[in-house]
Amino acid sequence: MKMHLKIFNTNGNLLTDIWTSKKRRILYFIHEDKTPHARFFIKVTYSKGFTNSGEYRSKQDLLIAFNAFMEK
Repeated sequence: MKMHLKIFNTNGNLLTDIWTSKKRRILYFIHEDKTPHARFFIKVTYSKGFTNSGEYRSKQDLLIAFNAFMEK
């Protein structure tokens, strides 16, 4: 499973662009981000090429989606 996280500021500039297979690393970058009014993009690619992705405007919405993407 591969995960991709992008964090954008209010102007649409890319602040963080992370590719990893570790859930903990994604959660670290989500919790450590202090950007006001940030936008988040998350994409999870599963072993068979299936993906889940979405763009979110709050950390709470992002974390709910991320947890849903991680369910088996």
